[in-house]
Amino acid sequence: MDTLTLCKNQRSYMVNIGSVGSFIGQAQTPAYITSKHAVLGLSRSIALDYAADGLRCNCVCPGITDTPMLRYHLSTTPDPEATLANRLSRVPTGVAITPIDIARAVRYLSCEDSAGVTGTSLVVDGAYITPAEWETVGQTKFMEQS
Repeated sequence: MDTLTLCKNQRSYMVNIGSVGSFIGQAQTPAYITSKHAVLGLSRSIALDYAADGLRCNCVCPGITDTPMLRYHLSTTPDPEATLANRLSRVPTGVAITPIDIARAVRYLSCEDSAGVTGTSLVVDGAYITPAEWETVGQTKFMEQS
């Protein structure tokens, strides 16, 4: 990013989209989880590197979101509605996030209401990553080694 460009607009912002996967591990998705950790790390690093130039950088981290991609993945299961219900049973609010929920979080981080917020994440997940007792199906690879 060109510092000269940033100096022309001292009130710049950047909002990246991570995931709840930016904070946790998840079985059988190492590339996805690695990329989401990277998005959050990149957001924090940009916030540090460009704070003096007036750029704020933050990361929105959604949970289970009702999108066409989610619906496609669900359609590949024997019972899509049961699969969705099972996933949402781990979400304390019991509902999927909507794209509008994420857009509202991005809007907040993109306006003066969040003028002092930079280098952080805003988790929009219905408290999905709050509990510490997720159930797993069968043994994990770690458990198999024990």
